[in-house]
Amino acid sequence: MEYLQRAIAIYKSNNNILGLVEAYYNIGLLYYNLKNYEQATFYQSKGYQLALTTGYKFDESLCILALADIFSKQKKYEKALDYYMMAKKRGEKLYGLEQEAEINIGIGSVYVNTGKTQLGIEYLIKGYQIARDFNFLIPIPDATSSLAKAYLSLNDFKNAYKFKELNAIYNDSNNNKETNKKIAENQFNYELDKKQSKIELLEKDKAIKEEETTRQKYITIGLLSFLIISVFIIVPVINNVKKEKETKELILKQKFEIEEQSTKLSQMNQLKDKTFSILSHDLRSPLGALIQILEMLDDKSISIQEFSELKKKLDLQLTYLNRFLENLLLWSKSHMEEDYAIQIKQINLFEIVNQNQELLQESANQKQIEIKNHIHQDTCIMADFDQIDLVLRNLLSNALKFTSNSGKIEVMAKENDNEIVVSVTDNGIGMDSETAKNLFDNKERKSSIGTIGEKGTGLGLLICKEFINKHGGKIWAESEPKKGSTFYFSLPKV
Repeated sequence: MEYLQRAIAIYKSNNNILGLVEAYYNIGLLYYNLKNYEQATFYQSKGYQLALTTGYKFDESLCILALADIFSKQKKYEKALDYYMMAKKRGEKLYGLEQEAEINIGIGSVYVNTGKTQLGIEYLIKGYQIARDFNFLIPIPDATSSLAKAYLSLNDFKNAYKFKELNAIYNDSNNNKETNKKIAENQFNYELDKKQSKIELLEKDKAIKEEETTRQKYITIGLLSFLIISVFIIVPVINNVKKEKETKELILKQKFEIEEQSTKLSQMNQLKDKTFSILSHDLRSPLGALIQILEMLDDKSISIQEFSELKKKLDLQLTYLNRFLENLLLWSKSHMEEDYAIQIKQINLFEIVNQNQELLQESANQKQIEIKNHIHQDTCIMADFDQIDLVLRNLLSNALKFTSNSGKIEVMAKENDNEIVVSVTDNGIGMDSETAKNLFDNKERKSSIGTIGEKGTGLGLLICKEFINKHGGKIWAESEPKKGSTFYFSLPKV
């Protein structure tokens, strides 16, 4: 605010009209974000009038759209609609697709709030589709929230629930970016501290070497003195060398202990980051869905019978949540307990895939994705049930995330002489060879948004790698862009 006010003074002294218009527009945005709508209206109006009189069409259209948003926030829907329509008319040749999406979402929200629900839905759907197709994530939460409200007022509970879920997904996607940013900042600070510790150790080494040089000099002088003076001088010199050696050994021992503690601290820090990221990744959506349905029941927006139908979905979500917490504890325990050992026993591979398919079937139905379990019903392996269960669920969830609507996922198993190879294949968006190569590299940890905005932490595949390695197996991926991906893991025969 301070710098923009100083800029206004400079623009006025230079008679820079365009600069003044843009400064008024930006100050208006600041007050809008501070929820000071009176000041926001004042500055946007000044910018609009100045742009109107000087013929700066693009900046005029931006101020009009900003005023429409302000009036909408103040629930002055008649004024808001006038400015949205003015922006739509004047900005057809000036705006990009992102502004077009915002205008349609704004008009649709005003219509919904003024009782013209069906007309509002048409504009909201148009704005939502533009934002979704061109990955403009910022306006999507407002669009999905308004659509859920609109369908709820029409007693269309199916679409209301659908857009409630989409709203949670896209809100979580935006929040996840902030979470990843904070994790990156913590990681940066940790690496900075780590480098500082290395510098301090190098300085200690340098001091030790300088002390060694000085001591060697004294030894030489002592030896010469021995030849000149007497044998009695040798004894204190020898004692001095012995003490110096003991000191050096003590310092080296301390250095080794510090490095060992630093390594353990780094491992614990990574474990902490993974744990919090996984909690953010897998707990938010099922809990959000539970809260939304309970709110709808509490508001009497749905009947007991309708709640009973939705309860089937909730049961699957809660079953998944319970199993997820058990597996998270198992994974954390395997890192924190040095004497932890995996529990090898015979398990039916077909059944464990089938159970995970049932857990994920609701997510698959939403995208009309078919999951095929081609594993023979009698196929058994010797492995830790909980760890292999988590591996298969991660691979199936990953395939669902990157497979578009009406896609297909297939699970197969092949038995070789010394091992069993399990594969999960999808016909989704695929990836290039470099990305596939770095999927299981801890240094290349990344997460991508799914085909409908599904979130991720980038840690699921690393956990799979850890558990497969503990079984003495291997995990890898093969993929081509736009042709899908296949993830393999092998387990030795026992």
